[in-house]
Amino acid sequence: MNVRLALRLAWVAAAVSVVTGIAFAAGTAARVGATRARLASKVSAFAALREMQDRLLRHEAACRVFEALPRKRPRSPAELLELAVAGNVAREVREAERAPAFGGWTVRRCDISLTGAALAEAAAFAAAAEAARPPWRLVKCDVRADPRAPGSGRVALRVEALEK
Repeated sequence: MNVRLALRLAWVAAAVSVVTGIAFAAGTAARVGATRARLASKVSAFAALREMQDRLLRHEAACRVFEALPRKRPRSPAELLELAVAGNVAREVREAERAPAFGGWTVRRCDISLTGAALAEAAAFAAAAEAARPPWRLVKCDVRADPRAPGSGRVALRVEALEK
């Protein structure tokens, strides 16, 4: 074989290799953007799953606390009002709704209206309801002061609790 021919073939082979390498590099560079986007999507999905798992673990811990309570029904709001509010206060307790929750538990919501109540008594009721086991949670509080009787007025509360 002629040396010149061999040298030319080597140059052609080198040129073909360089062109092929450039083509592969360009193809890979084009796919990097799409791959990066897919990886970013998966990373955010895993972060969301981690957040859901953490929330689930907190909920399961709360369920264990409620399951461990010796009493599964909260004290009635009327009973708690008797302890916290003076007898001369007009009061109305109305069950607003019951809704299924989880694991056989039910969310119970009550509307409470106090007329002529000392605002401190309403606060004492809220504290007693929160301290009860299972606790009542204050969801809504509307206070309208009575201009004729400082420190008292009309109080409308919505409380909710879990019961089994």
